[in-house]
Amino acid sequence: MSPLNYPNHSSSPLNKSPWVLPASPAINPFHHHQDHLPGNSLIGSLVREEGHIYSLAVSRDLLYTGSDNKNIRVWKHLKDYTDFKSSSGLVKTIIISAGKIFTGHQDGKIRVWKVSSKNPSKHKRIGSLLTFKDYMKCSMNPKNYVEVRQNWNTVKVKHFDAASNLSLDKDEGLLYSGSWDKTVNVWRVADFKCLESISRESVGGL
Repeated sequence: MSPLNYPNHSSSPLNKSPWVLPASPAINPFHHHQDHLPGNSLIGSLVREEGHIYSLAVSRDLLYTGSDNKNIRVWKHLKDYTDFKSSSGLVKTIIISAGKIFTGHQDGKIRVWKVSSKNPSKHKRIGSLLTFKDYMKCSMNPKNYVEVRQNWNTVKVKHFDAASNLSLDKDEGLLYSGSWDKTVNVWRVADFKCLESISRESVGGL
């Protein structure tokens, strides 16, 4: 039997999810339908006309969504809670860990955000990957450049196309970013330093 087909609705993991809302109709307009639904049924929809949604991430009872209008919107109890915007273009991917929100964008940049300690509805950008200091350091060495297109070279540790995937190794404190430029970068979360850049060419074209 599929783990999604629960004969006993009370045993469904849906009941343990932080996204199952309270019984109060003021908070949960879907409650009067919810008792009769199997564990894999739709319990509601989040709608806001602001472009296509490209990325999702959950942190406790908050849902983060990234769209093509550069906006990261935050939802709580199936309702619009707050939002914050980046200048780096379409939000391709979001990942959250240890109070930090990492967002990957169409222009290849990875932004790092943190919730304000004074106001939980406010988010502040606290850094970027690649840091300006590391970029300047790498750019001074001609060996750190790669040709990405005819007559166009760039620093190899910098994504020059969309940062489309992020994955976190919490135990090692490492963040991996995948890009449309066919590279994977390895970052140290503690100081946002790029430790390695892996390309198709460096692994034999695989």
